[in-house]
Amino acid sequence: MISQLVHVDGLSDISQFWEIHEAQLTFFYSSLVLSVYMLLSWNQKTNKKRHAWVFLLPVIGLSTIYIGIANVEPDIYDQMDNLKRYGAFGIVYSQAQKSLSMMPKNYSASITTSFPVPSAQKTVTAPLPNIVLVLLESTIDPSHLKKITANPYPTPFFEKIKEKAVYGRLTVPGGTANAEYEVLTSLPLKSLPTIRVPFMEINRSTPSLPSFFSSFDYNCFAYHMGTQKFYNRDVVFKTMGIKKYYTRENYPDKKICVKRFYHDSTMFNSIYAKLQESKKPVFAHALTLIPHHPYDEEHAEFAFTINSPNSNAENKRLANYFSRLRHTQNDLAEFITKLDTLPRRTLVLMYSDHLPPLLSIRDEGENSLFYLLYDTKRQLKTGKNADLATYELATLLLQAADFPLRGIDAILAEENNTKKLQLIHFDMLYGEQYLQGLYK
Repeated sequence: MISQLVHVDGLSDISQFWEIHEAQLTFFYSSLVLSVYMLLSWNQKTNKKRHAWVFLLPVIGLSTIYIGIANVEPDIYDQMDNLKRYGAFGIVYSQAQKSLSMMPKNYSASITTSFPVPSAQKTVTAPLPNIVLVLLESTIDPSHLKKITANPYPTPFFEKIKEKAVYGRLTVPGGTANAEYEVLTSLPLKSLPTIRVPFMEINRSTPSLPSFFSSFDYNCFAYHMGTQKFYNRDVVFKTMGIKKYYTRENYPDKKICVKRFYHDSTMFNSIYAKLQESKKPVFAHALTLIPHHPYDEEHAEFAFTINSPNSNAENKRLANYFSRLRHTQNDLAEFITKLDTLPRRTLVLMYSDHLPPLLSIRDEGENSLFYLLYDTKRQLKTGKNADLATYELATLLLQAADFPLRGIDAILAEENNTKKLQLIHFDMLYGEQYLQGLYK
């Protein structure tokens, strides 16, 4: 736990020291005063009153720390802000509390005997395919909406590509970072329900899909037109084996699409260039941005007529949402058309992360989240596939790419695996990672 804390982004930077929560500074100063005083008065006649006041200072400091951390509610977006608000002790307290409260009974190194041992050597047939994950921000399949219709149809590309892809309905945990966490780790959040956003808990090497592909000499990258530190991704992706994380800070020529959101095409162009130049196979994890809320800002690049029983204001928001959805799907369509020209086989796994925060869609959009797996060399049996959860998508991808399945994939396929997954999840996130062999 302490080693995790030391590697929290920014904590080791001395310039950040004075921004740590004042409770820590109170404790530091009171302890320093006590130590100096005891040294100076070591051989002097004891003055009970003076000693009583000095000993009171650490008590005040510790009490201040307790008040400051007793109700720690970490910021789910910015880990450095957690340090500024709660300090190092606050984060340690929060981690320790979770570790103790969630630790399974009889947790020890002996748990490895309860799980299948992965084979010593795993081989794959060359040439290895490129792998591209595309998280589709707030993206739905409009064909599942009954009370809402839009003219023209918002996502014709997704309907067209279904004919050439494996697709199905998707169950998600809620939240962008949580969806990508489940895909990358194959761990369902429901197995540790007290966690809000796992990305805010990770500060150590974490077995994952990119770390698995790295072991096969893949170049692993991540892309997003958001900021580096959002959801602690700049830290998390490094721990998962991602070589480089490209964000808006890396693109001087980026252009605004709507308000503070930049074009997804900038990201897709960057990924395509990387795939073209790389001599090794590439694993790319990409997150789209344009369909993100709010939808009050007008985005009339694509005009939609909305028919629904909702208010005019809600219909305007729906029109803005569908316009942004069309924008991203057009960028994605152009990207996939380019991928078809690459000599190396490329698998593109596209998946929804959550419903858009529009009440009209949330009322009837439960079945509108989806995944699509596209193969540029058409080697997959296409058509409708089983309904899946985000934590099951990695297994689907490995099977499609003809990779050997991992121990974690075998456990996901078991019935009544709830207790096993809870144990694995705790071990990976808070424990000693005895079971990391399940990811190899």
